[in-house]
Amino acid sequence: MKGCNILTILLLLQVQCAMAQRMGTREANIRFFSKAALENIDAYNTRGACLVDLNTGAVETAVLIKGFVFKKAMMQQHFNESYLESDKYPKAVFKGKVVAPTLPLKLEGQQEWTLAGTMEMHGVTKEMSIKVQLETKDGNTTVASTFPIALKDFNISVPSIVKNNIAQVVDVSISIISLKPM
Repeated sequence: MKGCNILTILLLLQVQCAMAQRMGTREANIRFFSKAALENIDAYNTRGACLVDLNTGAVETAVLIKGFVFKKAMMQQHFNESYLESDKYPKAVFKGKVVAPTLPLKLEGQQEWTLAGTMEMHGVTKEMSIKVQLETKDGNTTVASTFPIALKDFNISVPSIVKNNIAQVVDVSISIISLKPM
């Protein structure tokens, strides 16, 4: 019986160690900003999800398109109905891997990671490389990144009547206040 108890304890410790290598959040802040001649467009979503496996370097982020909030209700309606068609394409997902630094990843001090993977949005999957800044202080890891998204790369068309109102390349920013063991 003692051997069985020791085996159970070792198995539980192994499971806990494996779980501790997965970090994530369901409170990633995602913002996109379109600077245009007539009007800037700014939208936020505070419900993005992110998961990082420190052993394998696998990274996955996802955000529901309908979760973006705009200053003007009409912009939000057009964004969901006409541009991103959020009923048909409800989320945007990035799946990739940390290609620098080397594995296994450690969360300590200030670092820059390079992620390589695919972004799936509006029914289109595109390969991307994204730089991410991390800072770990007092056991808390924050994450930040900004990268451009070209609307044409994801088959997002802008009617000619409002072409000057929306930039053809928008800046996407991700901010995570705290990655936690998952």
